[in-house]
Amino acid sequence: QNIVVSPFSIAAALSMTLAGARERTASEIAAVLHTKDDLIHKQFAEFFSKVSAYAPDVTLGVANRLYVEKRFNILKEYLAMLNDNYNS
Repeated sequence: QNIVVSPFSIAAALSMTLAGARERTASEIAAVLHTKDDLIHKQFAEFFSKVSAYAPDVTLGVANRLYVEKRFNILKEYLAMLNDNYNS
């Protein structure tokens, strides 16, 4: 089994964090990624779609995890956005 830590994985994790961030935090993460919030999510969705269309017999496994304080509620809209754009 191959394991790779890559800039792609780091960018995906930061982008997923960006999706849940607001105001100053969102602006700072977007600046680090050199992108706009809505654009990067669409780009990841397109990437995953193209990989599976180009090579259906190849599996790209990306393992990123975000930890949330137990007392916080995760918005259903956030989870849906992660599912739609990051297959997560």
